[in-house]
Order: sequence, then structure tokens, then C-alpha cells
Amino acid sequence: MLNSLKLYLGLDLSDTAKDDLLYLLISMAQDTIKGECLITTVPEELNTAVIRIAAKNYNRYKMKSDGLTSQTQGGRSAQFTSELDEDIKRMLIPYKKIRGMNYVL
Repeated sequence: MLNSLKLYLGLDLSDTAKDDLLYLLISMAQDTIKGECLITTVPEELNTAVIRIAAKNYNRYKMKSDGLTSQTQGGRSAQFTSELDEDIKRMLIPYKKIRGMNYVL
């Protein structure tokens, strides 16, 4: 999965300088999915979601703006939320476990 994340981010596959950070971001993305879906392991079918979440967090890390909600600088604007993107949420729906009798969406 590390190489897939590097490709998605446009990083050189042979450059290992950021590998520890990328592994951490992959692990954190998997933890996010486990928490959202109430599962203990992330199925291989959700690797795309893991990569997308990890890439989003990597880009936030690069900008030093974790959780930024709004910023405008020199005509450029940035707005982040801590929530998952809607398309990622849709990817997770088939894997969500039921908490009590309600889906957690």
C-alpha cells in the first residue's frame, strides 16, 4: 500500500525519506475506517479509501494546517473539515456494522 500511496501523491517510489510518515498516515487512515465502520480489520476492498484518507492527511501535514476550517492568503483560499469526503463515506457504507439497531452514517 505504501507504493500505491506514493504513486497517488506523485512521490518517487525509491525515495524512502518520508516512508515512516506515510506508514503512520496509512495506519491512521485504517484506524479512521475501523472507527467509522465499527470493524477490527480493514478489508482489501477499502484500500482505495485508505490511500485517499492518507493522502488527504499528508497534504494537510505538508501545509501545516491540520483541521483548518478557512484561510485566505494572496487570493488563495483553503477550507478543511475533519470529516470524511462524501465519496469516501459512500465507499464505507457496505462495510459499516450496526451499532445497536441504527446504522452510523
